[in-house]
Amino acid sequence: DTVITRIGHDSKIIFCGDFRQTDLLKSKHDTSGIITFMNILKRINTFHNIEFTVDDIVRSGLVRDYIIEKTEQGL
Repeated sequence: DTVITRIGHDSKIIFCGDFRQTDLLKSKHDTSGIITFMNILKRINTFHNIEFTVDDIVRSGLVRDYIIEKTEQGL
């Protein structure tokens, strides 16, 4: 809320992040709020959401393989 409620007229803002990456402990039922934030913005016509897939990983083959394996393991 702090950032998005301060956007000026004709301004653009880019939010980058991965809701899967968090330091919060799931056992304590902590929530980061990013999923709620994304769900609200998806319902707004003036906002565009782009989600990348493993096909977009260009850092290295090792990173790509790691992300694929982690996803398949449900981690």
